[in-house]
Amino acid sequence: MKKGAKLPGLKPIGWQGIELEVPVDWDLVMESGGRDEGLMGFTSPFSKFELKWEKPRKKKVFSIDTVAENFANKLQKADKKLKILKEGDMKAFNHKALFFNFQTGHEGYGITWYCDQEEKFFIGLFAFRPDEHEKSKIILENLLSSLKCHPSNNWNTWALFDFSFKTPSDFKVENRKFLLGFVTLALSKIESHPICSEKTEVFFQYWSPANVKFKGEYKDLEKWFEQHYARDFKKRHKGKMRIGEFQDLRINGHKAKTFTSTTKQGPLLSQILGKNNTYLWHCPKSNRIYALTLSKSVSKEIKFVSKKEYETFPSEVFGEILSSVKCH
Repeated sequence: MKKGAKLPGLKPIGWQGIELEVPVDWDLVMESGGRDEGLMGFTSPFSKFELKWEKPRKKKVFSIDTVAENFANKLQKADKKLKILKEGDMKAFNHKALFFNFQTGHEGYGITWYCDQEEKFFIGLFAFRPDEHEKSKIILENLLSSLKCHPSNNWNTWALFDFSFKTPSDFKVENRKFLLGFVTLALSKIESHPICSEKTEVFFQYWSPANVKFKGEYKDLEKWFEQHYARDFKKRHKGKMRIGEFQDLRINGHKAKTFTSTTKQGPLLSQILGKNNTYLWHCPKSNRIYALTLSKSVSKEIKFVSKKEYETFPSEVFGEILSSVKCH
């Protein structure tokens, strides 16, 4: 499969250690699973693309040729009219990949490859209308040339719905909710030690359209926090809470507010202590209010260890996460 023209109008996607660029009119319609096994799917008015990944269950008998053959057989079993027009090999982020071009009521490509760094195989399916063959071929070439199936450094990009930010690659999805006008994405890293456990979290949300949902309050972020966010914020960060004063800053060129809060939960000799940096801002271009909380909590037996010995707030890492945020 030869490289063709560069396609204009692309947007970045970053999810579960995977990065790629897709046309701006593609919508994310399906997402499930996690880092080791999962899938995501996109649709447009004339095409669809699905990408699935998982770790082989039996490494000794694993073969990418077998995966490709089983994939083609599965498609033909589901559609008796499906014909394989062409087969070949190519590269997917420097990995050997196998592809086949098929035709039935629609046309499409199947692509499979194995990523030795992530130790998992990938299966891609791109289907489109036959009269869109040339345009779709360019789309697929650009998609595959932009694709990264493992991080090139120790940071993952999380990019969906025209926002993006980066985290260290050992952060995992703890919770996500994708609704029209409301998105929640929670990522965390948990470290267990003999006498304590630490949890570092990135909690990201947005609401839109801000000027409709919140009327005049979206312009006053402190007022917005008190009337629309404080209750959920305190419910999520349980225990006795202290909230510091709001400070001004800028994020992506927008006026923003930030504050630090601390929490204590549990009996005196066995507490969960937390510290949170929260950032609020309104993005006029996307007409969204964004809320980002970077936090660390520690569960420990206080009688066995001093505060200085167990608690180190990752200010440098959190600074890099904040500076990577793009909201439009």
